[in-house]
Amino acid sequence: MNLEQLITALLTFAGTVLVTAVGFWQWRRSQLREERSEYRASRINALREVWEALADAEADHRKNLRRSDREAAQDLRRHLIEANLLILRRSPFLLPEELEMAQQFTQLLTEVNILFRAEPRQSEDSILWETSRKVSAGETMAAQAASDLESLREKLADRYGAVVGGDIQ
Repeated sequence: MNLEQLITALLTFAGTVLVTAVGFWQWRRSQLREERSEYRASRINALREVWEALADAEADHRKNLRRSDREAAQDLRRHLIEANLLILRRSPFLLPEELEMAQQFTQLLTEVNILFRAEPRQSEDSILWETSRKVSAGETMAAQAASDLESLREKLADRYGAVVGGDIQ
């Protein structure tokens, strides 16, 4: 074998290795892009499910606020258990601050329920809680807890919107 054939063979081998390496690199980038896309879709879906579960629990609580029977308390308890289980199941797709906000939301909703049910029925705060108006963080602990819950709901809604909009991964 002469030098010319050896150089040709080496260049052919080097070219083959280079083309194979570039092909593998492009394939791997494509795989990573697909995995990120799947993760993002799962993350958006997880946030949507958690948001809906928390919103359903709050809506049910607002609807049943005037009911003092055990069934109303059981309805809220059932919603909160379902929301907490969902938060646990979907936690791999939630950032730590989102997980904390969701857990705080269930805690505050429980607190609001206890505080509002303990207050007299004619309380102005109770009337505000049954509407979509903002509750002032006025004189009572129940109003403060409701105000905190509303602030947390706004933060969760903003986070959900930011993730869906692509502002936050």
